[in-house]
Amino acid sequence: MSSSTPALTTKSLLRIVARDVGVLLGLFLALELVLRLVAPQPVQRLLQGVYATDPTYGLTFAAGTSTVANNGFGDHVFAINSFQARDSEHGPKQPGELRILVVGDSFSENQAVDVDKLYANVLEAELGKRLPGQRVTVINAGMAGWGLWQYYTYLDQWLAKIEPDLVVLSIGITGDFVFDAVQPAAAGMALYHGQPVWPGGGWQRKAKFWAWYGVKLLDQYSHAFVALRVASYWPSLWLRVGSTPRLTALVLDNALADKVREPTTQALKVLVKKAGSGGAKVAVLSVPMRYEALPEAQQERIQWENPDLTRLDFNRPTRLLAELTAAAQVPLCDPRKGLAAATEPTYFPRFDHWNEAGNRVVAQTLLGCLERDGLLPAGQAPVGQIPAGR
Repeated sequence: MSSSTPALTTKSLLRIVARDVGVLLGLFLALELVLRLVAPQPVQRLLQGVYATDPTYGLTFAAGTSTVANNGFGDHVFAINSFQARDSEHGPKQPGELRILVVGDSFSENQAVDVDKLYANVLEAELGKRLPGQRVTVINAGMAGWGLWQYYTYLDQWLAKIEPDLVVLSIGITGDFVFDAVQPAAAGMALYHGQPVWPGGGWQRKAKFWAWYGVKLLDQYSHAFVALRVASYWPSLWLRVGSTPRLTALVLDNALADKVREPTTQALKVLVKKAGSGGAKVAVLSVPMRYEALPEAQQERIQWENPDLTRLDFNRPTRLLAELTAAAQVPLCDPRKGLAAATEPTYFPRFDHWNEAGNRVVAQTLLGCLERDGLLPAGQAPVGQIPAGR
């Protein structure tokens, strides 16, 4: 008596795949129901009603709008002032007022922190204490996804109206410099009134966009997805799954610095000239990614765990930015040392942006730079430490 195994046809294979997908989907929906009834997870809120399209920016904030942001770390009021910035309202500059304008990206916008805990506003509060009798205003203009060309456009539109004495360019070397240098500026993956803005480019870019937007929707509506994502975070770090992509391009690529040095030098010079065109002084704040601001021992551990040690240079991004700012003759404020020395976490575990403690460290770095480089009015009080836990 002989037996034979039936051939696996395409049709039967599809049936098996459909069955398995159905089982997984059923388990996912069951977990969703249980979590909603027993342990609701901190789902996120997509920003809605605060965006405006602009032919030069691609996307910016709509002045005078407000919503609630939540990317998994609690609800935060997200209000846009008349200068199209996530900040409290500031009117025209008053006689004798010291006014500082900070232009940045998602680290300045920071949906996970209350507006008064952002580094620009912590800086404003501390300067107010150290300069008694001096009216001090720090305007925080930053938007996720902005790069150098949006910085330039924002300054072109608002510099004369804001009239700052000092402009701080908050620059993430990989996101703001390298990205702009190696590909044309684009609106990128953003939402307008809560709906996706269709990206340009080929089908690969569109597919990437919809994959990103699908994850955003799951983050907003699915308690099961949030629970699984959070549960997988620390095991993935332990297994080093997904850790390398979080390292910035300049850390990983030896050749990239040479490729972008000349175009970014010229771009920064143009931006600095624009920032100072109204008579303002200019400084650059370096925005390190999490792995660039780790203590040296932790950086060495990552290097030893990586199969190709020669590809990792955690200091390359800041070295490049230091070269560029020196060529542009503008002071550089580097918070890496303070972030690495902090006794408490300074970045959110999954958001990879500064938390409240990180924002305090960065504000302290800026205070030190303002004193060191003579960017404050003469006779200011000595700069001290910002109390922890504020």
